[in-house]
Amino acid sequence: MPSQVDIVNHALALLGEPKITGLEEESEAARTAKAVFGLTLEAELQANAWGFATKRAQIAAAAIPPAWGYDYSYPLPADCLTLQFVDGQQYSQDLSVLTEGKERYRVEGQSIVTDIEGPLQITYTVMVTDPNKWDAGFRFAMALKLADSMCIAITQNTTKKQFLAAQYEDAIRRAMQRTAIQSPPTVPRTTSWLESRL
Repeated sequence: MPSQVDIVNHALALLGEPKITGLEEESEAARTAKAVFGLTLEAELQANAWGFATKRAQIAAAAIPPAWGYDYSYPLPADCLTLQFVDGQQYSQDLSVLTEGKERYRVEGQSIVTDIEGPLQITYTVMVTDPNKWDAGFRFAMALKLADSMCIAITQNTTKKQFLAAQYEDAIRRAMQRTAIQSPPTVPRTTSWLESRL
């Protein structure tokens, strides 16, 4: 089963560099990989709504509402990296244009502020550090991104870095095509306003 070191070694192979035995190894490659692995993983998980890192929650409003502008404040789950979708974000009760020009919701600090009544149903991205739980497409994209992140430090080769960046974009496109990356629903619910016009 793949490990973080396997992902790093895949990245090093893409750079034409020898393998490492562990991230604690006393080598430039290991030191560089250890320095960038965690930040690169977090950024990659946040960049797209990967299905394997998506979680659902239903959250209650905080006791104290926002000081102004919105009716409710909902605390983000402690394990939330990025909010993906809020049920109700794509429609208002009468399907009118967004109320008073306001966004349906905003993330402010560790809270979601909105006029949507609770409990608020959301999907969000969580940190998944075990490569065995990653989608195969994500493992490949992560290796490419790691190689791109380490390229200048290890090889000083800007041409190779550009090639890796292009390969990464292609890997992301392929992941989207096979739905490893999720898209939130965009079709509004049927309401009495809509039904009266059908």
